[in-house]
Amino acid sequence: MYEPMIGSDEWDSAVEEATEQLFDELEAVAAEYDRVGHW
Repeated sequence: MYEPMIGSDEWDSAVEEATEQLFDELEAVAAEYDRVGHW
């Protein structure tokens, strides 16, 4: 698997994309928790 070099623009955009996806998943979990009220 190809890994961009740390510190490159490509690396930065990959990290940013992964971070956004993580926060989207956390928001979905939080919304589900709010809807159900418990795990």
